Amino acid sequence: MKAESVAMACAVGALLTVGVVMIDSATVTQWEAARWRAHLLWLGCGLAAGVGATLIPYRWLKDPRVHRLLLGAAVLLLVAVLIPGVGEKVNGERRWFRFGGQPSELAKLILPLWVAAYAAARAGCLRSFRAGFLKPMAVIGLVAGLVFVEQDWGTALLLAGTGTVMLLVAGTRLVFVLPLVPLGAAVLALLVKLDPGRKLRLLCFWDLEKYADGPGWQQWHSLLSLGVGGLWGSRVGGGSHKFGFVPEQQTDFVFSLIGEELGFVGTSFVLAMYATIFACGMRMVWRVADPFARLLVGGLTTLITLQALVNIGVATASLPNKGIPLPFVSYGGSDMVCLLAAVGMVLGVARQAPRVPEAERVVEAPDPVAQAHRARLALVAETRRWRPSWRRWLGCRRVSPAHAAPAPLRPYQRAPRRGGGVAIRCGESG
Repeated sequence: MKAESVAMACAVGALLTVGVVMIDSATVTQWEAARWRAHLLWLGCGLAAGVGATLIPYRWLKDPRVHRLLLGAAVLLLVAVLIPGVGEKVNGERRWFRFGGQPSELAKLILPLWVAAYAAARAGCLRSFRAGFLKPMAVIGLVAGLVFVEQDWGTALLLAGTGTVMLLVAGTRLVFVLPLVPLGAAVLALLVKLDPGRKLRLLCFWDLEKYADGPGWQQWHSLLSLGVGGLWGSRVGGGSHKFGFVPEQQTDFVFSLIGEELGFVGTSFVLAMYATIFACGMRMVWRVADPFARLLVGGLTTLITLQALVNIGVATASLPNKGIPLPFVSYGGSDMVCLLAAVGMVLGVARQAPRVPEAERVVEAPDPVAQAHRARLALVAETRRWRPSWRRWLGCRRVSPAHAAPAPLRPYQRAPRRGGGVAIRCGESG
């Protein structure tokens, strides 16, 4: 898995480089360069966290005591940020500590780790309602609910969706999860109706042009910024929408700045890097043998990819406005550190986890019953005594089965025996 690990590390490095350049360009509108220096500082901390995560022994990650300790710490931090004086309220949302950092970003790293450990330890009873659905969904609901109370709805939905997908992949029955979809949609619609700010965001999403001079200003000018860039962009530093048209463009709308200054080529490159990360992660899932490693690598890779898709969807007005940063590119300290630690954990698991032997990765051939059935079908096609109606109408001469070219056999078919079998006509059973 060395090739996949190198490709993923190179893709993350390319995104980090694009992020440093774009944030330097976006912060030229500010009198001080403190944000760019802070971004470099957080980037250094994130790289250190990623390197440290690759060195974590694999047996520690599988230790149940470690999972419980980390989950308990994440829940305590999510509760602590809601306490006045400990958490800071910004724009009506209390999700930052006064000393800096967001505990919801740490939950993105810990919740997939706990779900992977729980599902791998109880692989034999995930089909039951209590062990396969009730207990894990209670923990996922607790973590996502605390993030939801912090008014970070986008991250809460991202955590709940990632945890649920991991459970379904691990073996939880779909019939248990399906009723949650309409129930969750109804509850979310009711909460949106009671929240005037988010209701206005949804109205802006449905008719962005109508609210272009009001609440939809940011998304509208994000689209204009993407359109101005054209194919090659207006060069690095040459963007104009960062001068007040798209406020705080270095955070949630940095993708529009990439489109304006690097053009369609730059945005395509960014999308290709995220596709590379996802493809490498899924290939690692295919090649590791331990169920815990498969679930953990798949869950973290899916979370990073979904976060990128949500951010790009907001920047292109394909989704309602949500405060979710672009992974490895947007300005943000805790998000950068936690996601780089997640990548380091993926690379460490891929390096240390047991692998599937090469012979076992070959797709097995169909069972003998399927082979015999396909052989009988081939025999029917070769020995048929009837002609299609259009050949009878045109007076075409019937080709004798003895001189007819046999139908080509596929690799999984066995050639029928000649002379020893009985021809089977259509409509007859073999």
